[in-house]
Amino acid sequence: MAFKFKIVNPLDIPDWDDRMLSFKDYSFFHSQNWAEILIRAYHYKPCFFTLWYQDELRAVIPMFEVGSSIFGKKGVSLPFTDHCEPLVTDPDDFERLFSEIKKKGKILKWRRIEFRGGRKFVPNAPKTTMYNIHRLELSSDQTALLKSFRSSTRRNIKKAQQKDISVDIVTDLTSVKEFYRLNCITRQHHGVPPQPFKFFRLIQKHILSCGQGIIILARHENKPIAGAMFFHFGKKAMYKYGASRRDSLGIRPNNLVMWEAIKWYGKNKFSRFDMGRSEPDNVGLNQFKNGWGTKIAKLFYYSFKLPEMKFSRRENNMGVGVNRIFQKMPIPVLRIVGELAYRHMG
Repeated sequence: MAFKFKIVNPLDIPDWDDRMLSFKDYSFFHSQNWAEILIRAYHYKPCFFTLWYQDELRAVIPMFEVGSSIFGKKGVSLPFTDHCEPLVTDPDDFERLFSEIKKKGKILKWRRIEFRGGRKFVPNAPKTTMYNIHRLELSSDQTALLKSFRSSTRRNIKKAQQKDISVDIVTDLTSVKEFYRLNCITRQHHGVPPQPFKFFRLIQKHILSCGQGIIILARHENKPIAGAMFFHFGKKAMYKYGASRRDSLGIRPNNLVMWEAIKWYGKNKFSRFDMGRSEPDNVGLNQFKNGWGTKIAKLFYYSFKLPEMKFSRRENNMGVGVNRIFQKMPIPVLRIVGELAYRHMG
């Protein structure tokens, strides 16, 4: 069987999303709209490595070139993405594509190639980072779903409901701005700059308004106190970004937001709900996600250094000291840092 290798831009293939949905391991991050956001927000160059048999797409490893005047160039699969499995059935096809990626990376003078997933294809490679992914199998039977939750999770949902917290499911730009204000507060607390607002404006235009995502906002006494952004593609849904006011956590708005999302996706016939990645040592976050009847999968990130032609254990953590500096910065200053920094991070 003769295969043809191509490097493609997914925006140039009209039926790209349909082709992605034909693979078992597809995710939202393989979609055309996510690629468009990365191109428009950060001007990254798409170079999706593919194998074709006649008109049939047999394998794809999504990749973007992330160029930085500070850190140099690298290939990433994919920037600002929780996970991105190579859509490959045959391990030999992975090796074919990986060989082409290395050749292209050397020509383009990439320093390294980063994978966010792909453990089954490189089981013995050293990882740079490990995360937990919490996944929930969905059902339209809300009573059965609720019973599958931990008793403390059910109590927290009930507590939020008793506090007269109102919940809105929205996709408009005004609501994105409300969510972004909360997100900036949350990012400051964690000592991390927020993504530029342009990034979220593009999400509203190319995802929310196109029926591939929702925002759920919780309000108390007519004031937004918590919210989350969810994306979906095919039959899979996922939590992507969250935000909340610290002084409102006691009335459990985040539990209510998550429950409303689970109900909405179950009602709309989605089959799987991912709660996003979590660092294994973040005990509180893992306990929160464990309480929803989820199953845990391990997610590994890899970094292949092109000059040495080998996988490395390179770590990407900024360090506690930097986080503390960011925590003390006013939000307007943090937003400027985000505007300047994220383009280089990828």
